[in-house]
Amino acid sequence: HTSCRDCILLSFDVESGKRQHFYLFSRRRQLEQEEMEEFRAQVKCVNMPPLAVMDPTKELCPEEETEITF
Repeated sequence: HTSCRDCILLSFDVESGKRQHFYLFSRRRQLEQEEMEEFRAQVKCVNMPPLAVMDPTKELCPEEETEITF
């Protein structure tokens, strides 16, 4: 569950039962501080490792420049 208005929180359990993953996706490039704090608290509550957060200032899939020669 999340209070983020345009987010989806996904939880994945690995079959071995040794790992659990939480993913928080949003339509926005950057979440509000309160939304991130809520997610951090959820992750901490279930004793998961610290968050890995994508840099909102960088492109998700940057286009590589290709040189065309004739």
